[in-house]
Amino acid sequence: MQNPRNRVIKLAFYVAKHGNFLDMLIALFTFGKFSHVELLFDDGMSVSASPRDGGVRSKFIYFEPEKWRIISFEVSSIEYNNIRKYVAKRIGLKYDWAAIFLFGLGLNFGKKYMCTELISEAISLYSNKLDNIRHQITPDTLYTQLTGKKP
Repeated sequence: MQNPRNRVIKLAFYVAKHGNFLDMLIALFTFGKFSHVELLFDDGMSVSASPRDGGVRSKFIYFEPEKWRIISFEVSSIEYNNIRKYVAKRIGLKYDWAAIFLFGLGLNFGKKYMCTELISEAISLYSNKLDNIRHQITPDTLYTQLTGKKP
């Protein structure tokens, strides 16, 4: 049962086999099932960093159940608002292509993001749900960290 003072954050993980060549390549390279993750707010707005959209953006997305796996968790209202403000300030920043190709080296390429960098950074900075491992996390690892289960 949800605490009335808490808010729910959802994450939508894209199942790579339903995507394009880049989705399949990401899943293959990361030994995972997922290729992308979206952060969803309770008004239906989705935020992520997407190569298809050129970087960090917000938009409404219809999440086809067979293509996405959605998880949710509670955060306080303060944490929710801070996470939302944090990602909103990053809208318009470029996609972090260097992090894709040099994944796992723990390098920071400035104000650019890939999906897991943006989302794990926001969650780890403003809640107790995740350690700050933003430069070394795949969508599958993020899923496991937040659910305690393998995808």
